[in-house]
Amino acid sequence: MTRSAAIAVIITAAVAASILRLPFLSVRPVHTDEAVHAVKFGELLEDNAYRYDPYEYHGPTLNYFTLIPAWVRGQVAFEQLDAVTLRLVPAVFSLLLVLMPILLIKPLGPGVAALASVLTALSPAFAFYGVYYIQETLLVAFTFMAVAAGYHYCRSQRPVYAVLTGGALGLAFATKETFLIVLACMIGAAALWVLVCKRSGGWSMLQGFGSHVVAGIGAFVVVAVVFFSSFFTNPEGIVDSVRTYGIYFARGGGHDTMHVHPWYYYLSLLTAFRLGDGPIWSEAFVLVLAVVGMVAALRKRLPGDASSGLFCFVGFYAILLAVAYSVIPYKTPWCLLGFHHGFILLAGLGGWYLLSLCRGEMRVAVAVVLAAGVLHLGFQAWMSNGEYASSTENPYVYAQTTEDVPEAAKELELFAKAYQEDEQLAVEVVFPGGDYWPWPWYLRGFDKVGYYSGVDFSVEAAPVVIASTEVRGALMRKLYELPPPGQKHLYVPLTEDELLLRPAVPFEIYVRKDVYDRAMLSDEIPVGEQE
Repeated sequence: MTRSAAIAVIITAAVAASILRLPFLSVRPVHTDEAVHAVKFGELLEDNAYRYDPYEYHGPTLNYFTLIPAWVRGQVAFEQLDAVTLRLVPAVFSLLLVLMPILLIKPLGPGVAALASVLTALSPAFAFYGVYYIQETLLVAFTFMAVAAGYHYCRSQRPVYAVLTGGALGLAFATKETFLIVLACMIGAAALWVLVCKRSGGWSMLQGFGSHVVAGIGAFVVVAVVFFSSFFTNPEGIVDSVRTYGIYFARGGGHDTMHVHPWYYYLSLLTAFRLGDGPIWSEAFVLVLAVVGMVAALRKRLPGDASSGLFCFVGFYAILLAVAYSVIPYKTPWCLLGFHHGFILLAGLGGWYLLSLCRGEMRVAVAVVLAAGVLHLGFQAWMSNGEYASSTENPYVYAQTTEDVPEAAKELELFAKAYQEDEQLAVEVVFPGGDYWPWPWYLRGFDKVGYYSGVDFSVEAAPVVIASTEVRGALMRKLYELPPPGQKHLYVPLTEDELLLRPAVPFEIYVRKDVYDRAMLSDEIPVGEQE
């Protein structure tokens, strides 16, 4: 395949990736983690106030990059934000990942770069988390930028590439605390790369690196300081960016049992997953090709001027990162993107290698198998953001907010409109342990909202109460037993059906009877919805 043809395929893959991502930006209910990051971003948007928190929220890059779509769409207040604005950021970086093989089209080989781009575009994992308002896609993109710039520096010893490498690593550092694991695996992969490739030019590719290391470190420090200091308005953020690692090491050790999973958790998600009568999900096609690609890299069976050193580095890095994440008890499914992207690059080489081994009818057969595998990935990607966008039958859905929440929020907005014009409707949200997310996102249009970890008997009950079923007894006591005669109100359940915040997390909504009746008599509630 020629360079021009490969670029055409990569651009086509980016178009396909946009079709699998952009139409689905607002389909899935906003996840708890997305809501937390959205509220944090809202503070930056409205008050230009961002302070890095070493305990939660991860790094600042996601917040600052989200300013761009918010400004472009004319959204200057938290209340004006929507899921499209938020999810445009990871979606754009997901598309950039599809295009980035162009940066390494010669050392990867045109055909390999094209196939890797197609696999990135159609991977259900990358498609699903490409419309997820979290840091992971940004972290993978910045890491790949660093790899590309680092490779070009090793080949040319041009200082501009050293600066770009340091800057990309600085962005990765300012994105998420797992950067430290990424960096350690990159160093380990580089060491293995030198040991394996030293007889075929591996050492020569590293010659001269030390002469510009200061420039690279300088770029890293500048980028990190700018973001963590909130553009020099919060010097404490620089110290916190280092202090945070003690906190996250403790968390990664398994102290948070909610996210503790067995070592094979990520592997099980990628190889084969099926829940109930749902479809079978699998990216084993990519994993098998990645194994073939690693073999080809070690045997130096590469296309044209492709670099065995680069492929070995990517392979070692992906394997080390997969092992590191698998060993750590604390696991969230989106972390697999980091090493899975390395496997995808190797899979591109594996597909090319298989084709190069065959001739005649056998090559046609291999091409058909590869095409079938690619189409199957694309079908899964479409399902992951469409029909199964919030279904537990999707392996990448994790503690997902149910449709009950946005549907209930829409009804509450109608009640608020029907309420007295000179008085805003107050809402009381009660969930043990403060586990009320993502309600702060869905109630962003309400100015009078109180959030509680338990029933507060010292506060008068609000006209609308959203509460976990765990506090039902205490809530009924507050509503009906404690108020003195003449001050009691009847409360009506919003629905008789069970409502779920997330799977296995039920909640209830109670509306004061006078508010409920006023809404039913107003024009705000459609006639078909009135009881």
